[in-house]
Amino acid sequence: MQDPKGLTPEDMAVLRPLFVSSGREYLATFLDALATVRTAEPTEETLGVLHRSIHSLKGAALQLGVLHIGTLGKAVEAVALAVRRKPGGLPAQGIDLLEEGARQLAEYLTHIENGEETTEPPGELLSQLQGLADVLADDDSQRKAMGG
Repeated sequence: MQDPKGLTPEDMAVLRPLFVSSGREYLATFLDALATVRTAEPTEETLGVLHRSIHSLKGAALQLGVLHIGTLGKAVEAVALAVRRKPGGLPAQGIDLLEEGARQLAEYLTHIENGEETTEPPGELLSQLQGLADVLADDDSQRKAMGG
């Protein structure tokens, strides 16, 4: 975790537990919305919650200099945003991939809470998430180009 400019170690000691607590809430909200996507036709509201919850976690992480969560959160958010723009386009394997991203994010939060160093996000997971986001975005672009 890199300390952002302008924050003292004392500031970070106060902010770190708040970040972990709110991060867990964002992840729980994300996973609840994802469970709805898995079991039912998601509404625009559900897709909005899916996107906003991971967007909030990513943003908070980047503001505090928690780069590993910010980086992985950005990749998960790219998929959530693509799904929001293309409802019904997320295959079961994509849901599994988002769940794997959420598990990794939860693990990072535990490491931060315990004052432990974290490893970089798994490159393969980042690649898979970005690939899925690209496929979903390309499918949406192709549909719009065809007038659909």
